[in-house]
Amino acid sequence: MTDYYEYAIPQLVKLLGARFKDYRLRSNMTQKEVSEQSGLTTTTIHKFESGAADNISLATFLLLLKAIGEIEALDDLLPELPPLLQAHWDESEAALFGPQVYALDTERYACWERLGMLHVVTARDSSGSLQGYAAFTLTDCPHRPGKRLAALDGLYLAPAARKGLAVLKLLRAAEAGLRERGADVVQYSSPASRPCDALYRRLGARHTESVWHKELR
Repeated sequence: MTDYYEYAIPQLVKLLGARFKDYRLRSNMTQKEVSEQSGLTTTTIHKFESGAADNISLATFLLLLKAIGEIEALDDLLPELPPLLQAHWDESEAALFGPQVYALDTERYACWERLGMLHVVTARDSSGSLQGYAAFTLTDCPHRPGKRLAALDGLYLAPAARKGLAVLKLLRAAEAGLRERGADVVQYSSPASRPCDALYRRLGARHTESVWHKELR
């Protein structure tokens, strides 16, 4: 799998341009036809496809996708968040903080990802459908100099996926990935409504602290 985090922005733009050219040719369209459909100049399109452009605006890219009939590719780029997140809230958090329509703060998570502070592993069924996830934040530990801390941010498996050692396999895969990213310590937590003490002990973790919440306003 390509590690796009290693790419500078101009390199990513060049890669997108080359891929766009492949899609345009597959659609049997010339640069002139794309220009007519999008309202962009053939010079802009040529620079993008040839790698001569160091940057491209989001609006321009969307116009190009629409011109070649590939605007649906946005569903692959930024897929709709699955109902799994709502199920997670209803099952684990609603008992503590009340029922609500859960809305993930996608901008915050995107920021963490850009900063290299987010690590997510997923569990999927044989068809590739998302069945669960484990998300961790990565920071330098303020209390243990030189240590990189991975803190569990969210853990959930759909009921149908909770068979055998599924959750252990998910977290062990997460730990392997965290080691590769330089994490030294993993901090696990669980909601009081659904404690995971036995699971974490089986992973080799030890109980070191308790967390209490109080609403100030």
